Amino acid sequence: MKNISKGLFVTVLLVGASILLWRQFERLPLVQHEYPTNQPQAAAMQLLQQWQKETRRVTSATDLFPLPDTSTLLIIERHQGHLPPWQQQALFDWVESGGRLLINALPLDDDADSTGGGDGMSAEDIRRHDPLAYYFGVTSRFYDEVNGRQDLPLPTATAVVTLDYLFRRHCIDVNNERNECNEITCGKEQPELQYAWLEREDDALQLDLEPRIDLLHRDLFERVDDGDTSLPASHATVVNRANNGVHDLVLQLAAGAGEVWIFSSLDIFANDRLHHLDHAQLLQQLSADRQQAWWIQSISAPPLSQWLWQRGWPLISALLLLLLVFLWQRIPRRGVILHTANLQHQDFTDHLRACSALLWRIGQRRQLLEPLRRKVRHALLRHPGGGDPQREMAVSMALSGLSEEQVQRALNEIPDNETALMELVALLQHLRRCI
Repeated sequence: MKNISKGLFVTVLLVGASILLWRQFERLPLVQHEYPTNQPQAAAMQLLQQWQKETRRVTSATDLFPLPDTSTLLIIERHQGHLPPWQQQALFDWVESGGRLLINALPLDDDADSTGGGDGMSAEDIRRHDPLAYYFGVTSRFYDEVNGRQDLPLPTATAVVTLDYLFRRHCIDVNNERNECNEITCGKEQPELQYAWLEREDDALQLDLEPRIDLLHRDLFERVDDGDTSLPASHATVVNRANNGVHDLVLQLAAGAGEVWIFSSLDIFANDRLHHLDHAQLLQQLSADRQQAWWIQSISAPPLSQWLWQRGWPLISALLLLLLVFLWQRIPRRGVILHTANLQHQDFTDHLRACSALLWRIGQRRQLLEPLRRKVRHALLRHPGGGDPQREMAVSMALSGLSEEQVQRALNEIPDNETALMELVALLQHLRRCI
């Protein structure tokens, strides 16, 4: 019974301690991104793929046209006024037929001269500066005197990652008293709140957009001067907007059967800002009813390497092949050097013929037949009387059936021409076979 009581007491103690620790500590999400530095949209593309969206990265107008069907979300991150009129019109018609387009506004510098985008610019200059936004009735201006965005929270000196949750909790609520934790999280100075709110049907999204850019449209003003070139007329109307109390930073426009979203900055979907505030939630809502998402990094001229390959791949391939052949011939090869002369006269018959020609030329014709004659005399030793010089003639004639003259020539004559040499070789071969 005592053991049961002790076990029950230890169990209650552990459960109580666990509940106490659970209430004292709060679980916070740790947000980390591993992405290549040259692809700032990698995290957003991966998130779209997790939402079962087909994604594609586009780097030039060549890859963009012909345009996909209207079930695709087009996000144009960077664009310049270099599209030919027919491509611009194709993009406008695509939106008005039901497409959804997200573009990054190209602001006019309010402090620049007429060549840089000041009030002295004509309507045509403003249109050429940002033809996509201008067609839908939007222009944008950059105000240098407005404070820029605060830097996102960074790891503290104690190596604790300052999360977005802590930034909201300690920095946004201005009524909280300043303390050491606030200073570590927010900095010594209270940050100036410049976040914009985008009102939706069921909620409101908080966005960290570029506050120094103001998006202008006729629907946002009670009175409009028809002579003001910075407010172009269009059939697009403002459906919704995100405002930080000073500037409009996002405009949602209805254009025909489609819609256009114009942002003061699209970097809220970049790897280092996608998890900040409600940026990922906005991307989810924009792509919810779309099957594909194309992230267009540029619609100006393609990179030089891509342009050359698209227009001259046969020539480039041929030049590469010629280069490989040239290198194959010119690159030195390590190993034993074999001369062509060493590859000749490999047959033994050729070797004998060369030796015979040498002996014939230096007058040693007897030496040509001497090895064969030694074999005949050695064979005679196997027969009675064959070793006697006086009887070898008779033994040879009896065994071979040759005449005395033929045996005498075979064993002693020196040939004076090639015909005589061949006859003597034939006689000696006959003697060797018969003996």
